[in-house]
Amino acid sequence: MGYLQPGRAAGQVIETARLTLTPWKETDRAGFLAMTADPEVMHDYAAPWDSHEANQRFDRHMAAFAQDGFGKWALRRKGGDAWLGYCGVSPI
Repeated sequence: MGYLQPGRAAGQVIETARLTLTPWKETDRAGFLAMTADPEVMHDYAAPWDSHEANQRFDRHMAAFAQDGFGKWALRRKGGDAWLGYCGVSPI
């Protein structure tokens, strides 16, 4: 089960045994664009996203976290900084 780290504000970091979930960083953009351009990854969507649409989504994820303190978290393997993907919730 994940948990918030003591002394950190809610929404900053969640850790599990294998993963670290963090707010987005600008350095995550390239991985996000590559992932959303991959037809196999995006098979449940009408089509892979072009760079314009992917950049808009990325900017929205970053802005939502800044505004709400939660949203889609960037996933990283614990002990590393490489971006693996994302998960989370969004306000409706």
